[in-house]
Amino acid sequence: MKVFGRPTLKDLYELSKDNTITVSSTPFGADLSKGERQMYIKKAVPWKGVKGIENLRKVNPKVADTIAKLAEASRRLSGIKGTVYVIDASGKLTAMPKKALIQAAAKDRSILKRVVSEYVRPQPRPVDEYVAEVTALARA
Repeated sequence: MKVFGRPTLKDLYELSKDNTITVSSTPFGADLSKGERQMYIKKAVPWKGVKGIENLRKVNPKVADTIAKLAEASRRLSGIKGTVYVIDASGKLTAMPKKALIQAAAKDRSILKRVVSEYVRPQPRPVDEYVAEVTALARA
């Protein structure tokens, strides 16, 4: 369930102690032109609160293997920083981590046509320069 709005700090604190519920907030996927952030409230996964990959492997080996693969993919792009702004499939302006764009472009380069700009502190770069860099990284 997507929830727009702002819960109180007390609400978030109470929900954070509950292992049956997960609450998260992200600007990614929200319509930034409207200043939105998305808040998700949903049923927690059974392994919520499990610490360490080996303990997770005992609870859910498939999830542990997937997380290990994702962590390795993320480590390969560890020097990549920043946020990119793209027009998503529904036509809204949204943000995504630059690292996620590179991973997505490795599978489908058409996403690069929807890039509007990027932000890496301290200075944004021209889109053409950025697309060339992402294309080169996606081919690597």
